[in-house]
Amino acid sequence: MNLALFLPALIGLLFGGILSYYYSIHSIKTASEYSLLVLGIDSSFLIKSLVVITAAVLAAFSAMIRDLEYPKTHPIEFTIETVLAGLLPALLLLLINYFRKTYFTIDSIFDFMIVFCKGALFNVLLQFSGVYRSVFSK
Repeated sequence: MNLALFLPALIGLLFGGILSYYYSIHSIKTASEYSLLVLGIDSSFLIKSLVVITAAVLAAFSAMIRDLEYPKTHPIEFTIETVLAGLLPALLLLLINYFRKTYFTIDSIFDFMIVFCKGALFNVLLQFSGVYRSVFSK
């Protein structure tokens, strides 16, 4: 096994665990019942910022590495994989809406589109940045 493949996951788990602990112990309720405030940082803002920073870093690596071999040699498979990477989490979100009896509103459809775009975008960025070549190498 290659430690380089597991190191980002371990760092993410450690960082996520520390943030979860810190927000659960030292948080202050905000106006929104879904976010907490620690050291003046709103938890929702922190999560959105981490997603944007991750996307920016992957985009930078994608621009430098440009791993296009698989998309060029297997365009249909890559397109299907990208659509599924966006569609499956987005469908799960709609299923959660249905189970919680919130059903389908304009907001849930907008959230569906956002989750779909994030999943598809991250799939493309992970491919172009060389992560998939590293993870799925023979």
